[in-house]
Amino acid sequence: RLQRWARTYHRQVKGSFSEVYGECYAGLVALRRLDTAMAKHHWERALFAASERSGRHSHAARLASGLLGKLHYQLGELDRAEEELEESLRIGQRAGVVDFMVPVYESLAFIRAGRGDREGAELLLEQGEQAGRTLSLTRLWTRMSTVRARLGLPVARPVLPDDATARDRRFFSEEMTRLDLALAMDALPVPDEGTLVTRARNLIDLDERQGNRFQAMRDRLLLVGAFEVRGARGRAERTLREVLVDSAGSGFNQLLRDSGPVVLPLVERLTENSAGTVDPAPGPSVPPVDAGEPDNGDRGIHPLSQREREILALVDAGRTNREIADNLFLGINTVKWYLRNLYRALGVTSRRDCVRRARDLGELPEGPVHPRRNHAQATG
Repeated sequence: RLQRWARTYHRQVKGSFSEVYGECYAGLVALRRLDTAMAKHHWERALFAASERSGRHSHAARLASGLLGKLHYQLGELDRAEEELEESLRIGQRAGVVDFMVPVYESLAFIRAGRGDREGAELLLEQGEQAGRTLSLTRLWTRMSTVRARLGLPVARPVLPDDATARDRRFFSEEMTRLDLALAMDALPVPDEGTLVTRARNLIDLDERQGNRFQAMRDRLLLVGAFEVRGARGRAERTLREVLVDSAGSGFNQLLRDSGPVVLPLVERLTENSAGTVDPAPGPSVPPVDAGEPDNGDRGIHPLSQREREILALVDAGRTNREIADNLFLGINTVKWYLRNLYRALGVTSRRDCVRRARDLGELPEGPVHPRRNHAQATG
C-alpha cells in the first residue's frame, strides 16, 4: 500500500531514480510474496522509465536490469538472465543497495558454475565479498560465503567485526544458519550442529513472519538437504513438498535445479510421482562437448547465445577484448570469460579458429558483420 501511495510522488520528481527505485522496491515486495507476474510488471516499468529518461545503459536502467535478471534466472531463462545481470554488474559498488547487489553476484555465480566455469564463479564471489566489506553491507559479504559453500568452493567461516551493530549481528546470525545448512549438505562439520535444525526452523519462521515466502522456499530447500544427509528421509520429503507447491505456483524451478546433488534426486523422485516433472539440467547455453560425434558432425555443440554470437562477430572484425567490452557494455573480464568458454565448447585454441569453427557450424554469417581489422592487432 505504501508503494502505491508513493508512486504518484515518485513520478513528480525530476529524473528517473525516484520512480525507478519505487518500482524496484514494489517488485521486491511482489517477489517476496511469490507474485511473479507483478514483480515482472514493476521491474519492466522500472527499466522502461529509466531507459526513456536516462538511457538504456544508465545507472538506473542497470539497477532494474539486475532485478529482472534475478527473476529470469529463477524462471530458468538463463541466457536472458545472464545478459541482464552482466549489464547490472557494470555498476559495481556504485549500486550501494544490498537488495540490488546480492542477486547480481549470487545469480551470476550460479550461472558461471553451471557452465563449468568455477574459476569465474569464484572470482565473482570475491568481488561481491569485497564490495560488501567496503560498503559495510553485512548481508552481501556473508551471503557470498553461503554461495561458496553451495557451489562446493572453498569457504572460510566469516568473522563479524567487534563494532558491528545489533542489526548487522542479526543479519550475520541468519546467514550463518544458511551457511551451516549448506556445509551440512556436504557432510562437513558445523558449529552447534545439535541446534542446526532448530535454528533452521526459526529462520524459516522468521521468513514467514516477514512475508518473505521466496526466501522461506530457499531456506526450506537447505533444510531438506540437512534432513537428507542425516537420514531423516520422511522429514526431508515433507519439507520438500512445501517447496514444490510454491515452486509450481510461482514458476521458480531454477532453485530446484540448483538444490545440489543431495536434494536433486529427491526432487526428481517426488516430481515423478506427482503431476509434473522438473528438468534437472542447469541449462548452460554451451554445454560440455563430450557426448560423442553426432551424425551432423557438430560434436554435440548446442546453438550459441545471442551474446556469444555478438562477441564472435566482433572477434571476426579483429576487435580487441577491450573494444569488445566497450562496444557491448561488458567488463573486460566478462569478455575473456566468454571467449574461454567458447574456446572450450568449440574445441579451439585461437580467436581465428574460434570464428572459423562457429562459421562452419552456421553460427556466424559468411560475410563480416563489422568492418574487419587485422586479427594480429586484437590481443587485449
